[in-house]
Amino acid sequence: MRCEWSSCKKEFFYTIEDFTQHLHRHRDEVRDNFVVPGVCQWPGCRSRKSRVTFQTEADFDQHLKLHMKSHWCHVAGCKHGEGFARQHDLTRHLKTHLKGRAFNCPDSSCASSALGFSRKDKLDAHIKSRHPHLMHITQSRRCDVHGCTIKKPFDSIEDLQAHFATAHEHHRPHHCPVEECTRYNNGFTTRGKLVEHVKAEHDPPNCTFNHCDFRSLGNVMVEHIQRVHQGNWECNLSGCQGSKSKFQYDRFQTRLINHHDIGSLGFAYLHAAIKGDESLFPNGNVVTCKYCSKQRAQSDQSEVSGDQTA
Repeated sequence: MRCEWSSCKKEFFYTIEDFTQHLHRHRDEVRDNFVVPGVCQWPGCRSRKSRVTFQTEADFDQHLKLHMKSHWCHVAGCKHGEGFARQHDLTRHLKTHLKGRAFNCPDSSCASSALGFSRKDKLDAHIKSRHPHLMHITQSRRCDVHGCTIKKPFDSIEDLQAHFATAHEHHRPHHCPVEECTRYNNGFTTRGKLVEHVKAEHDPPNCTFNHCDFRSLGNVMVEHIQRVHQGNWECNLSGCQGSKSKFQYDRFQTRLINHHDIGSLGFAYLHAAIKGDESLFPNGNVVTCKYCSKQRAQSDQSEVSGDQTA
């Protein structure tokens, strides 16, 4: 074992104990020369490249532990040759000594699929470089909580769920309303992600109000109705009369723009839409409501199917 300090390159250590004792002398030297706030002067320290400044001696002492590399592999024949800064790094290294290669490439046509990988991070790196179209498999095992320090994907969905339960129990307030779902107790960090989950997994019903394509279940639908359909704005342009929506002003304006291709024509045109006065629109032309046209087409198709069945 050799020391990474340039002043010690000729020295060789035959035991872990001697090498560790030698590193302690370097640690004490660096610690004695440290002034708050300051940077780490250990040779090759990555914190300097990142321009990290330590604000307290306690923080710096904690950082110095990484340079001690006190976690060693004791597997006979291991050629690693040096310790590891963290227990996690040692645990990950020990997986390389396992006879089995439990992590297989999900692409069955890949040559590595049969060989497998001894560590999950090796498989993830392989997928990223060789099969980027399969990255969603890796991404689905990442923690998506804002500010979480765990950046790498977990080995399994079960490990990710256990992480959520212990580390982010109070940071996932948006729960799936379906009791049988695995996300009933393990919710989502944002309402938008919950809506996406419900649409993808549970085929939720459409909103009961017209001119609205929103789909969801439980409290999410209730919140949607309270937020969007508690107004008095209705469209009375061609094809929309009697199609009640009860929009708030901003939502009404958005639907008018999208469904009639009106664009941002101004407040006067909103009132014209409420009154059904199409004469105010350019050339008197108003695009027939796309939503209502679609609903009528689906209704006509259902009637035709019913007649054929009868």
